[in-house]
Amino acid sequence: KYEPAEVLLPVAEGDCRLFCLMQWDTLPDDEMMNFLELLGNLAVRAIAINNLRAQSKQTEANISSGEFTVLSLSNVLKVLKGAESKEKFCSLLVDIFAEQSRMSTCILSTWNAGRKGYTIAEHRTGHIKASEDTTLLPSSTGPVPAVKVSDTVYDISAQSADAVFKSWGLAGCPWKDAMKAAEVRYFFPVCDENTLAGIIALGAGQDGKAALDRSQLASLQLIAQFAAYEFKRFK
Repeated sequence: KYEPAEVLLPVAEGDCRLFCLMQWDTLPDDEMMNFLELLGNLAVRAIAINNLRAQSKQTEANISSGEFTVLSLSNVLKVLKGAESKEKFCSLLVDIFAEQSRMSTCILSTWNAGRKGYTIAEHRTGHIKASEDTTLLPSSTGPVPAVKVSDTVYDISAQSADAVFKSWGLAGCPWKDAMKAAEVRYFFPVCDENTLAGIIALGAGQDGKAALDRSQLASLQLIAQFAAYEFKRFK
């Protein structure tokens, strides 16, 4: 009576590791072992070719996505530049941020010279305009100087809204309830070289996603910076 003969065939390519265990009643001869070695080499080459195809498709998708992003941004900036009033501009800006981010809530607060502070100009939840909020974030010294705004986007999951406002020399966040309900995740400062014209807050709410990818963050940062300079038209 013979003991079963076992052969382990390793197939390794890149991060892929496969092991095929085969068993015979008797030890395979040299011809079978050569065949198994050839089979293993073919499997490795097949995996490598498949990986190259996958990488090629991903590269094409990234290029197409990048081209789309450039065209999309060009159209977005053109639309904002065509706004004839501050109210229309704010409405378009919030719609664009909500659409580009795919988040369900967007809140825009802007500098209000008459009230000497920042007030909510537009608030969308699920693309529906929220009721008016006249709450004031006061600033006795005028708009926040640009030098105090260190980042182009603030992740509120890593620090509180109060901490961000205080770093700018402002009081604590007066819109805590609205932001908590919207699960606000990001602040985008609308800031030119001199002052902070406004703040855009994005939140997931109940139906939105929790985070933005790198491409979305870069696009929204650019739109916010462009918006800061466009606000000057309405002073």
